[in-house]
Amino acid sequence: MKLMILSLFLAFPAVSAAQIIPPPPVGTIPGPNAVQVNSGGSLVPVGGEVTDGIVFFRCVAPLSGLKLHVEILTILTEEFTDVATVISLAVGQNQTAEVSFEIPDIHPYRVHWQAKWVDPVGESSPWISFGNNSETETDFHTGDIGPGGLIYRETFLTEGFPPGWAFVQMSPTVRWKVDGTPASVPGGPVKSAPYSLNYNDGVDYNDGGPPNFGWAQTPIIELTGTDNPKLSFWCNYQTDTTGVLTDQRFVSVHDDVSGYEWLSAQLSTVLGGCDQMGTWHEHTLVLNEAWGPVVLRFRFDTIDSWNNQHGGWFVDDIEIRETAPLEIDPASLQQLDTAGNPVPVGDVIDDGLVTFAGSVKTGNGNPLRLEIELRRVGVPFSGNPTHFGDLVSGTQDLQLTLAGLDDEGYRWQARLVDANGSVSAWVDFGLNPVSDRDFTWVSVQAAPEEDDDEHRKPSISCWGSIPAGHSQGYIFLLFWGFALLLATRIRQS
Repeated sequence: MKLMILSLFLAFPAVSAAQIIPPPPVGTIPGPNAVQVNSGGSLVPVGGEVTDGIVFFRCVAPLSGLKLHVEILTILTEEFTDVATVISLAVGQNQTAEVSFEIPDIHPYRVHWQAKWVDPVGESSPWISFGNNSETETDFHTGDIGPGGLIYRETFLTEGFPPGWAFVQMSPTVRWKVDGTPASVPGGPVKSAPYSLNYNDGVDYNDGGPPNFGWAQTPIIELTGTDNPKLSFWCNYQTDTTGVLTDQRFVSVHDDVSGYEWLSAQLSTVLGGCDQMGTWHEHTLVLNEAWGPVVLRFRFDTIDSWNNQHGGWFVDDIEIRETAPLEIDPASLQQLDTAGNPVPVGDVIDDGLVTFAGSVKTGNGNPLRLEIELRRVGVPFSGNPTHFGDLVSGTQDLQLTLAGLDDEGYRWQARLVDANGSVSAWVDFGLNPVSDRDFTWVSVQAAPEEDDDEHRKPSISCWGSIPAGHSQGYIFLLFWGFALLLATRIRQS
């Protein structure tokens, strides 16, 4: 018997306990109790703010060889898909798994996340939603507005495809991506190192097939509650033309749910404010806070399949920031007569026209118009404009001319309105008491008619000049003269 036991021992050598412990049955890996931590190592409470652009997810592994999977979604419209956004390295039992997430520079950026464990053979724990709150509630956020009024920024620091972006392409090889190719493009492929967003296949945008196009779309950007948002970005291009008829470049702004196009701009050397090919240059577009959650879309379309052996289109350093509100310069407000001369406060205007003029103190790049509210003295301002000027681009002075007012004393105030409907504050002209008039309108008096004889022009007849008013007497004399001459001729015959 001892010999048999010894033989069995030699035939089956001893194994360690770790080798004979089977993997846990499916569904027995406990769900992670993960936490969110800022770059300083401090726990971020549920709904807390993260201000340094990166967040860490941590959890102690209950078993050896587990990886922490984290799915991150934005609150606005996304839903969990149970596909990990970031995955940690495998860790041993009772060790801490950690994974980081670089937060897009979007304000506000509100996030909800869930996590699970996955073992070496692919078995996983259930997904556990952080915070014990609903998917529509915020686990962490970046604050409503960033430093300097920042709403969104993307400088393309990571090669590939930025998180939250969407891409559409019609070519199997030519597409939008983030990298630094081709390096040979005039002006360089990047504005700020290391990468840019560009449309090509690493060399050009010629795939040997039919015309191709594609677009790149940002994550959702919330404009609600912002003040005078403005988009800026830098671009460079190497294409076959200026971009009007072929190799067209567009930037557009869309509603994030319906896709409705709020704004579209074709960029070209001729029409769209682009500098010459091979030169990095900045574009700015005024947005509207009333548009709410939006996405930006950059689209390139070759239109044809000819002459596409060029570098493509390059976009870098995208920003949306709040800007100062529209402001009219109070010192510039004037009331002018027909000759363009300023009419002092309280003076009389009696030449049939009055022009209201003012200039912009703070603009936003949009076409602007002057609006005024004109009231008779004694009637309070309501804040509603009564007269509207024309939209004017640039920095020229704004004017509005009126005629045919009733003979009264008047007061007026002015404001600016841009093409998107943004308005400045009202500014009262004259800085005088509300009971005082800014001007008095007196209708132009018609000149009296001249009806006396001495001012009448003489009438002209074939017999010479006949003074006005004496024509009947002359006709009488002519009649009897002819009659007398006729009688004389009869007698002589």
